Amino acid sequence: MLTIQSTGQYTVSVSSDWIVHKGSSEKNKELFFIKANYSEARIDTIVIMCGDASAQFVVKQESGLIADLGVERTAKALASKIYAGVNIGNVVEEDFLEGATAEDGNTIWEKYILGLRDAGFNAVRIQCAWSSHIEDMSTYKIESKWLLKVQEIVDMIVDNGMYAILNIYEGDEDEDNCTADKIEENNQKLKTIWTQIADMYKSYDEKLLLACCHEPKVSTQDEMAVLASYEQTFVDAVRATRERNAKRVLVVPGPMTDIQTTDMLMNLPTDEIKDRLMVEVQFFSPYSFCAMTQDEDDAKV
Repeated sequence: MLTIQSTGQYTVSVSSDWIVHKGSSEKNKELFFIKANYSEARIDTIVIMCGDASAQFVVKQESGLIADLGVERTAKALASKIYAGVNIGNVVEEDFLEGATAEDGNTIWEKYILGLRDAGFNAVRIQCAWSSHIEDMSTYKIESKWLLKVQEIVDMIVDNGMYAILNIYEGDEDEDNCTADKIEENNQKLKTIWTQIADMYKSYDEKLLLACCHEPKVSTQDEMAVLASYEQTFVDAVRATRERNAKRVLVVPGPMTDIQTTDMLMNLPTDEIKDRLMVEVQFFSPYSFCAMTQDEDDAKV
């Protein structure tokens, strides 16, 4: 809190993003929020201007390196450890719960995960639906049994030495609605859902990566601005749960998860810790190699 004595109207300016001006709490008192520091020491200045007169307040913050918590690798270093991944798609969704809670359901899943590991995969991406398991739409509270079931699958992966990438797979809910009229509703929903998910996994080490969404349908700058707000909400919500989530590598899909569109439109969210964001893109070219399920005359070479 700064108390300002001035003979007239004054302005306040701050150039950094780690000093946040919260405004006037009462007359001549200005409130500032200083974000926690998880990297090197830093310094910046708050400037108060009244006409030609100015006052400067220098803010110095010591380095705040977090001790080794099992999440020390940067996004680039962690990516280099993932050499063969496989996707669990269209499975961990609305109708998955009942069959998977049976005693033999866990056995089947464990055999499947072990089979992936033995086949040489060291990463498993879990496309997971959450909206179909919200028990209270006014608070976006996720069913406890669903949170626990998803956690069982994550545990099978990381306990067997593989990386797990867990996302929100809600095409029609969020990522198909990157529009200005949906931004407030979806940001509130994403913040609440990701806070619950991240809280479950804040003690996990770097074997777990969290990914904001799946395939955001974004092809314009205006849509990208909305997606950027969603991804910022995701990053802020996960970081706020602290512990290992304070440094965990987080995955932010590019627009359309398309390489060229991502290169043209995307900017990374702001993060309080350096080099812990990973961009996700998907590449299916040539289609005849990546996605066809049978021989076609026009695909033959």
